[in-house]
Amino acid sequence: MTRTLQIGAAFDKPNHETSAAQMMELSKPKRKECHHKLRHVRTFTRDFRKMGLCGRNCYVCRLKFENESEENEHRLKHGQEFRFIRQLDDCIQEDAVFHIRLDYRPDFAKTLVYVRNVSSYPIVVLTMAYLHRVDGQLMTLFECDLRIPWGSVTNFSFRSSCLSAVNRNFALVLVGMVDTKTEVLEQYYLQVDELCHFLSEQLAEKKPLIHCAPLNSYPVPKLIKDLYANDFSLNISDRFAGAKALLERLETFKRQGLRPENYIEYLNVLNQIEDIDLQVEYLKYRIKKAILVPGISEKFYRLSIDQFDVAPTLLDEECGVKIIIPSEFEEKCFVGSIHNIHPDYMVIHVNIPLPPAPFYKIVFELNRLSFQMEYYALSLLQKFDFAKLMFPDEPPKKEMVYKDFVWSSKNVSSNREQMAAVENIVNRTAFPAPYILFGPPGTGKTSTLVEAVVQICKLQPKSHILVAASSNFSCDEFTKRLLEFIPASDVFRYLSKTSEKNVLHMDEAVVGISNLASGTYSVPSWHDIYNNRVVVATVTMCGRLAQAKVDPNHFNYIFIDEAGSTKEVSALIPIAGIGTNGKQITASVILSGDPKQLGPVIRYSYLLDTVQQISMLERLMNHDVYRKKPTGEYNPLVMTKLLDNYRSHRYMLEFPNYAFYEGDLRSQAPSGATDWALGWLELPRKNFPMFFHSIRGITEKDPQSSSLYNRQEADQIIFYLNKILKERICNRAVSEQEIGIISPYTKQVQLIKTLCKNNNWTNVEVGSTEQYQGREKPVVLISTVRSGTSTVGFLSNEKRLNVATTRARALMVIVGNPDTLQRDLHWYSLLKYCVDNRACKGSEFHLIPPYKQSQFIGESATSKRCVSEFF
Repeated sequence: MTRTLQIGAAFDKPNHETSAAQMMELSKPKRKECHHKLRHVRTFTRDFRKMGLCGRNCYVCRLKFENESEENEHRLKHGQEFRFIRQLDDCIQEDAVFHIRLDYRPDFAKTLVYVRNVSSYPIVVLTMAYLHRVDGQLMTLFECDLRIPWGSVTNFSFRSSCLSAVNRNFALVLVGMVDTKTEVLEQYYLQVDELCHFLSEQLAEKKPLIHCAPLNSYPVPKLIKDLYANDFSLNISDRFAGAKALLERLETFKRQGLRPENYIEYLNVLNQIEDIDLQVEYLKYRIKKAILVPGISEKFYRLSIDQFDVAPTLLDEECGVKIIIPSEFEEKCFVGSIHNIHPDYMVIHVNIPLPPAPFYKIVFELNRLSFQMEYYALSLLQKFDFAKLMFPDEPPKKEMVYKDFVWSSKNVSSNREQMAAVENIVNRTAFPAPYILFGPPGTGKTSTLVEAVVQICKLQPKSHILVAASSNFSCDEFTKRLLEFIPASDVFRYLSKTSEKNVLHMDEAVVGISNLASGTYSVPSWHDIYNNRVVVATVTMCGRLAQAKVDPNHFNYIFIDEAGSTKEVSALIPIAGIGTNGKQITASVILSGDPKQLGPVIRYSYLLDTVQQISMLERLMNHDVYRKKPTGEYNPLVMTKLLDNYRSHRYMLEFPNYAFYEGDLRSQAPSGATDWALGWLELPRKNFPMFFHSIRGITEKDPQSSSLYNRQEADQIIFYLNKILKERICNRAVSEQEIGIISPYTKQVQLIKTLCKNNNWTNVEVGSTEQYQGREKPVVLISTVRSGTSTVGFLSNEKRLNVATTRARALMVIVGNPDTLQRDLHWYSLLKYCVDNRACKGSEFHLIPPYKQSQFIGESATSKRCVSEFF
């Protein structure tokens, strides 16, 4: 048996020790009272066929013992050095088998050990773990068989009380098996530089956990179900008179738009319509006779996508799963969730292992938490005069109380619009109306918000701030930036339980100040909410604060980032009951986003031309108070538009600037970040870092879904990807992480991902337009897919075009069929911009203004039109 050992510092060849071998610093707790240094020493193996496996053995020198007392007495003789004694049959390995991370959390009285298989072995079985302390004790921490597939992670924990004052140094020993002949033994040295005050004292002082009152399920009313079943037709029978009256009211609301008198009812009904539509769609994903393949790890099962009758395009990793075993007498039901989703299969995690069965019935359940929180926010909104917040009058001019700012960010201190926005936010010039930060792509919107939060913390020591965003990615990014200027002890990141499975992939600094700091989910305490200056959470998780009856006077400012892509009713969640008290507004609300980029994602056709697909930010910007004045400027008391673009090359910025932003944007990106691709051999015009590649591919429809793909375009994308990665750009090496590939269709994304994987390009990020909103890459390749069709489908959404063409910093390549794309006015304008700048290659084409084109191009619309498109 081979044994992988991490040899101690006293080993006979110390020159083999390298600090590069897994030097680690542990994640820091929120109130950092301890600091660890971990050193991973090298590896050797040993053959146990020559040792015998019966009886007790010393894992240091491999002597055998008759009883436990003899064994313990012997281990004490190894003393503080604790070095493995190498024998002739041992084999040294320089490459580690395990990668470990320790998370020492005083708040939870334990230390978690995360172990990842980084070896070349497909599976390593972790069998034992020991802790050798400087007082000579060898403590058994773990003794069980844990299978760790390659690249996977497992964990165990031990009580932190073993780290008493006399035990500032110890060795952690991991024992594993890689096959029937080879044992792996690794040793890590751990040093505790500073010791925390003992844990029981802290836990005794800790305030109770926040308690959330039961949340109403808010079932969809029968009237809505009747209307939905009749496809919202006015030709509904007389026995549905109530539904008919509601439909007539909805049509009236639709003509009027949102008003104070219909605000609550209209948003509530539209939300119920979206709710029931998604529930019905999820019912289509039921599988009556599913075959589940057990995974490598217990409680995990693989379900192939081809077992679905309808492509599961709406399923995500927060979806609940019920697995039912049919029986003549009594059905057995097991509960689980989707762990992750792959193009050809998904992995399902269940709470307890499933008993063997020839087949299973599987039902997927919509996670309705966001809907429930939205209904709850509307119910709270009824209790106060929301008109002054949602339909505000122009606020009176106020005296600026805070005038002297010491800027934390150098970039903000040199930007006129950003400084004005921060000053107005801090001084609450818009209150009680929301303040809007209009941030076009690359203009430093997040930097401005972070600076505003930092200045509030400096100038108003008793203030408290809630920061919300629609995605965990944005919340984490905001938190990381905050930690550059604000002590970690002043920031709390509130995470959901579903984030637990991604904890190892999250930034350690963010995890360390969250309710996942222990490695597992825990309910926050009131201390976490009230004793931190800043709380960061997703829009939905903010509803938990209202549900827990947080003091409505606690938060002085509520920031909602990504407000342009958030439904109006969703934006109410962080406000209602948190920034309102009775009929009073208690907090300044700041909405940040860009109404010219993608808004809320709505799939049901009836809702597409309603206010359900318009964000609160976009609606307010059409309100008189926020509109441009005759002078061409916005009222700075209520809104600031950022103008300096720090992302893209000036030629790439020019088209979206004039197409969507009235030519207001100014190119301020550093030349070192934007000019390095100039002169690339593939550029039709060497000083113009973007071009359109004309290709007349074939649009195909995935038989398992309604999504489209185009093999020829995918191959062309791979051609340019190969050129960039293997031949460099102007002698500059481009890494995979610097390249982004965008396509609006899910099937095309999957196809290109597969081609990248076949070429071992695993770090090239391929995603949809929605996935790239708020992101940027030095190099962006775009596949438009549509070819030979009568329309451009949802490519006609100019917001989608705006997002796609504003992600690149230094180089952008667009691949598509010009005959199809130019049928849309905005795509025609982009193609004309490329033609005018001699930035086209591929097959020749001629531009014809859309109004002069015939109704159809190529095949008939009937043969190519998709009933519905998901992406």
